[in-house]
Amino acid sequence: MSGSTLLARPPKPRRYASASITLWDLLSVPDVGGLVLDNLRAGHQAMLGSVSKRGKQLVEQVVVTEHLRLSDCLEVDVPVLRTLVQRAIARGAPFKAVDISGCQQLRTRWPEVEAILVGLGRLRSLRMEGGPLVLVNAHQAAGLVQRLSSIAECVSFDVEGRDVKDAGAEALAATLRDANCKLHTLDIADNDVADAGVQAVAAALRDVNCKLQALDIAGNGVGDAGAEALAAALRDANCKLQTLTISRNGISDAGAEALAAALRDAHCKLHTLDISGNEVGETGVEALAAALRDAHCKLHTLDISDNDVGDAGAEALAAALRDANCKLQALHIDYNDVDDAGAQAIAAALRDANCKLQALDISNNGVGVVAEPLAASLRDANCKLQALHINYNDVGDAGAEALAAALRHANCKLHTLDIADNDVGHAGTEALAAALGDANCKLHTLDIGNNDVGDAGAAALAVALRHANCKLHKLDIDGNDVGNYGADALAAALRHANCKLHTLNIADNNVGDAGAEALAVALRDANCKLHTLDIGENVVGDAGEEALAMALRDANCNLQTLQS
Repeated sequence: MSGSTLLARPPKPRRYASASITLWDLLSVPDVGGLVLDNLRAGHQAMLGSVSKRGKQLVEQVVVTEHLRLSDCLEVDVPVLRTLVQRAIARGAPFKAVDISGCQQLRTRWPEVEAILVGLGRLRSLRMEGGPLVLVNAHQAAGLVQRLSSIAECVSFDVEGRDVKDAGAEALAATLRDANCKLHTLDIADNDVADAGVQAVAAALRDVNCKLQALDIAGNGVGDAGAEALAAALRDANCKLQTLTISRNGISDAGAEALAAALRDAHCKLHTLDISGNEVGETGVEALAAALRDAHCKLHTLDISDNDVGDAGAEALAAALRDANCKLQALHIDYNDVDDAGAQAIAAALRDANCKLQALDISNNGVGVVAEPLAASLRDANCKLQALHINYNDVGDAGAEALAAALRHANCKLHTLDIADNDVGHAGTEALAAALGDANCKLHTLDIGNNDVGDAGAAALAVALRHANCKLHKLDIDGNDVGNYGADALAAALRHANCKLHTLNIADNNVGDAGAEALAVALRDANCKLHTLDIGENVVGDAGEEALAMALRDANCNLQTLQS
C-alpha cells in the first residue's frame, strides 16, 4: 500500500490566471474530445496556453483517463455538456467518469443532464457532490442510479451535500437491494442522514443483491445506534463492504466497541476504516486495538484522528502493531493529544519485525521529542515506514537533523516526509538538503512549508535538486519567506538536467516579479519537468504574470496546473 493515501494538509483552492483560451475556444478545436476544468471561476479562462499545443495536450491526457471533470465550472451549461459528451461518443471513447459537482448552470436542467449522461452508456462514476444542483435530491438520485445501473456500469455515485436525510437514504437503500444495481461506491456525506437513515443503508448491506464495497457517511450526525447497525451489517456474510468512512459524527466508545467486535468477525471484509473526528476515547481505542490483534481482522488502514486517543490509546495501538496478526499498514493518529510517551511507544513498535506499518500520521499532537525516536526507528532494518507526517509538532532544527541523518541510512525506506509547521530553520533545512543528495536517500516528496527556511535554506535545497542522487519529485516550501533570491535559486535548479521535480509549491513567500520571471524562464527550458506550480499568495505583479503566461505558450513548457 502506498503511503500517499495518508491525509495531507487540506489543499489550497485552485486559482487560475488569465490566458489565451476560453472554454468555447477549446470546444471549437477540431478533434477535441475531453476536458478537465476544475474550479473555473466566472470571468476567468482556463490556463491551457495556446489552442494548437497546450489545449490538445490536455485533451490527449483526458482521453487516456476517460474522465470528464467539470467541478465548479461556472461556464458549463447543458449545450457545453452535450457537446463534450457527443464528441466523446463520436470518437468511440465515451467518458467512464463524470464530475459535475457545483455546476450552477445545470441546476435547473437536471432532466436534460440525465438524458445526456444516460447516452454515455459506459458510465462507471458520477459525482455530484455539494454545490448548486438543488433539484437533485436523494429520491431523484436513487432513480438515476436505478436507470443507469440497468444500462451501464454506474459504480460510483456521490450525492454529498444533497440534503438526503432519512427518507432519501431509505430510497437509496431500496435501490441498493435491487439485483440490477451495480453500485459499489456510495458517498452520502454531510446529508443529515442520522441514525435512522444509516440503519436503512445498513439493512441494505445485508441483502444478497447489494454490491456496495465503499460507503462514506461522514458528517451526518450518526451516533452509536447507527454505528451499531453498521457493525451488525459487517458481520453478515452477504455484506461486501471493504471501506467505511464514518468520520465527523457523534460516535463514542460504545459505537467504536461495536465496530471493533465486527472487525473480529470472520465475515467482516473491512480493510479501511475512517472513524476520525468523533468522540472515541481510551476505551474505544483499546477495543479497536484488541481487534487489530485478532486473526480475523483484515484492517490495513485505520484513521482515528481527531478523537481522544491520548497516550494510553497510542500505547494500546502500538502494542497491536507488534502483534503478528495485525495487518495495519497505515495509521492516522493526528489531533489526539498524544504526548511523548505515546509517540515513543509507536516509534518502538516500528522497530518490531511483526510491524507492517508503511504510513504514519502523528501530526498536530504537540509532541516535543517525536522526531528523534522516529528517526532512530527509520534506521532499523525492521522498520517498513515509507510515509511520515509529523507536521504541527515541536520538531525544530534538532529533530530535522535527526530525520536527515536517518534519510541517509541504507535501512531507511522513507519516500514521503511532511515536516511542515515545526520551527525548522536554516540548520535543519541544510541537513535535509544534504540528505537529499545522498545515494541512500529515497525521498521523493518533502513538505517543509511554514517553517523558517528563508532564502538561504531555499538555496540549499536548490543545490540538492541539482544533485544526481536527488530523487525529489515534489517540494512544498510555502510560507517560508524565500523571496526572489530563493525563487531564483529554485528556478536555476529546475533548468538542470538532474532535477526531477514535477511539483513545486512556493506560495506565500514574498516572491515578486523577479522571482516569477525566473520561474517562467525555467518553465521554457527543455530540462524542466515541472507540471504543477503554486506561486499564489505572493506579490507577483503584471510583469510576472505576463512572463508566466508567455512561458505556458512555449513548446518546452510541461506545466499542466498553475496556481497564482
